[in-house]
Amino acid sequence: MRMPPRASLRLVDALLLYVGGPLLLTFGFHRPPVLAALWLALALSLVLLLRDPSFDRSALLGPMPRRDLARVLLRFAAVATVATAAGALIAPERLFGFVRERPGIWALVMVAYPVFSVIPQGLFYRALLFHRYSALLAAHPALVGGLLFGFGHIAFRNWVALALTSVFGVLFARTYLRTGSLPLSCLEHALYGCFAFSIGLGEFLYSGAIR
Repeated sequence: MRMPPRASLRLVDALLLYVGGPLLLTFGFHRPPVLAALWLALALSLVLLLRDPSFDRSALLGPMPRRDLARVLLRFAAVATVATAAGALIAPERLFGFVRERPGIWALVMVAYPVFSVIPQGLFYRALLFHRYSALLAAHPALVGGLLFGFGHIAFRNWVALALTSVFGVLFARTYLRTGSLPLSCLEHALYGCFAFSIGLGEFLYSGAIR
């Protein structure tokens, strides 16, 4: 069964943005800094969403339902506890090394990461993806969205980043799709990202990036 012309164009559009973009960022001759690419994605997302009359703008600044917020926080607490225990057993010398050795820079990252990284990614990989390309993702939106989010981290050039961001990308996508709240999804993303930097995984999520 042939795909309608409009759907075909939308598929090409999605592939260029969510597959071609990360590949260009990783292997392109003139590779832009990752942060610049994120903010380009932020600008593009806002333009496409705000120009679309069918987009509900309340999703951008919508409230965080208390029950869903509690679910997100409890799940994060459980994951953080297990990850900390595992880190203490596997590599205790590295556990929270960033916090202990460079507390000033760590504090800066805790503030800058949500603003300069999480928000652009939330808009691009959740608000824009699940609105503009919903028809393409109808079968398994959270799974496809999470895998595309993980693939977007190919620029870090290590399998740990790809694996972690794919798994947690599905989690963030499910939160967004269930609640329709971008702020809650971004809060969840920020919690896990900041924890990953704090616990000692920052080298996989930042230092390997192309700069």
